[in-house]
Amino acid sequence: MFLPIIRKGFSLNHVTAKWKFTSIKNTDITFLKGDIRIEDQEIKACAPLLPPNPDEECLDLDGDYVLPGMVNSHCHSYTSLLRGASFGEPLEIWSADTIALGGALSAEDMALSTALGICEMIRDGVTSCVDHLPHLKTAGTAAEVYKKSSFRAALAPMLHNLKDSDILAGMEETLSGEPVNSPSPFPAVSEFVDFYEDFIRKYHDPQSGLRL
Repeated sequence: MFLPIIRKGFSLNHVTAKWKFTSIKNTDITFLKGDIRIEDQEIKACAPLLPPNPDEECLDLDGDYVLPGMVNSHCHSYTSLLRGASFGEPLEIWSADTIALGGALSAEDMALSTALGICEMIRDGVTSCVDHLPHLKTAGTAAEVYKKSSFRAALAPMLHNLKDSDILAGMEETLSGEPVNSPSPFPAVSEFVDFYEDFIRKYHDPQSGLRL
């Protein structure tokens, strides 16, 4: 179980919890049974037995395990609303279709999709992610959601100036009609530079947990 205090609705202030926690040294992982003291959102002490302070809430988690927050090193926030849209097509065709569908999302859709993805990651014990954003028009919307949620994220708006069908063998013959997986004409290099410089100025803030 990950973050059981959050999952059960308790505050992360002045809590002593009895559970098993991980001790990692080199490649060895040992599960130790003991107490963890949390004060002001931070782990302050780990020991076999911590006497609770008068102002603390003590939680007995009955042998649950506490692990470090996991990192989702590759996700696409726009896809949270697109599950079930695939029919089992090959990867390249699926990618082209999915990016095309993502391009049709409104700003409101993107905000909901990003928030849903954050909720799912927290539920699964993920505390940070790298989000690859192929649609520049809604990249700022995703960034705003991460900023407001305080979820730690590295955002990677994507450069894309070639169609998949131009570089993948067989794609031109497989796709019917003009591929729509990316905008055409593509932005000029100067437009990309302007976009990234502005995006970095607005959202790159490592102290708040948001990086570009």
